Amino acid sequence: MGTSYHEKIALPTMDGFQVIPFNEILYCQASENYSYIHTISNDTFLITKTLKNLEEHLPASCFLRIHKSVLLNINYVKSFSRKDGYVVTLETGQQFEVATRRYDEFIGHLLKKEPLQEHRSL
Repeated sequence: MGTSYHEKIALPTMDGFQVIPFNEILYCQASENYSYIHTISNDTFLITKTLKNLEEHLPASCFLRIHKSVLLNINYVKSFSRKDGYVVTLETGQQFEVATRRYDEFIGHLLKKEPLQEHRSL
């Protein structure tokens, strides 16, 4: 059975909207007043929303702001290292720095991660 409507988000792009299941979003990256959405299928979408706006509309149980420019789907975290700063590695190999001020929230979220249950629309 496919993903239900309640597990997707409609994202405004320059040409219209892109509907993406929450669980296909790896991470979102800020670019001034726009954001890039990176998916597990290696697609990247430029949307006309800020990272702050995305953070308010994606499920808080799975998406966490780890840096001023990165909103991460914690379901795809493979490892975390404190060796050379705070670095998180995704299952796809991408690495991101976790801001020092966001470290405690990140660790707390990671240790109590729950499956997707919420729906938020833009």
